[in-house]
Amino acid sequence: MKRLFLISGLLMAYSLIFAQNTAEYKLNDFTKIRAWGEFKVYLVKGDELKARVVTKGMPASDITINVKGNTLEIMLKGKIYESVNADIYVTYNQINKISLSAASSVSIQDTLKAENLTIDVNTSSELDGAIQAESAEFTVGQGSTLRLRGDVKSFEAKVNTGGILSALDLASEKAYVKVSTGGIAKVKAIKELEAKVRTGGSLTYTGNPELKDIKTFIGAKVVEQ
Repeated sequence: MKRLFLISGLLMAYSLIFAQNTAEYKLNDFTKIRAWGEFKVYLVKGDELKARVVTKGMPASDITINVKGNTLEIMLKGKIYESVNADIYVTYNQINKISLSAASSVSIQDTLKAENLTIDVNTSSELDGAIQAESAEFTVGQGSTLRLRGDVKSFEAKVNTGGILSALDLASEKAYVKVSTGGIAKVKAIKELEAKVRTGGSLTYTGNPELKDIKTFIGAKVVEQ
């Protein structure tokens, strides 16, 4: 009998750990996203603004979803977890700024279109997706990765220590890039490339730009593909 209770208890604990929990939210209008926490966000363009949270081994309510002003904030509650298994599916109408930190991850499921787009990825976070914009600003740092494809007329990028900007498949007419020590930038510029690469930084570029102004410090690495 004791063994039966023990087995039942173990099965119950197992089911609690691996149970899937969900929560859905209707959202007010937003044009910016700020994500903070070790979870993955999937962005899909649509007419009805909403978010669906799917978690395993933790309550879905431990992911907070709020719209403040015009910013959608997605955060993990201040608890200590051995591991976080959470996916958030967000339907948006228009986005012009994305800020990620604390190991959050964003995957753009379609092509994100904006006139002016800002993406800030820090503290071990990552973003992957296709974009189309007139102008854009990118900041990548502290062990984060930004992978982009698509096209943009011009962009400015700052790649700080430990950051990786992978944008060889992002066609641009003009690119302005600053790479700090330990940063890695890979870009495509067709008409103009202006870059500053500090000691220990790495720049790879393609597109055979008509105008190039690349300043390097001792120990910097620049490669043309």
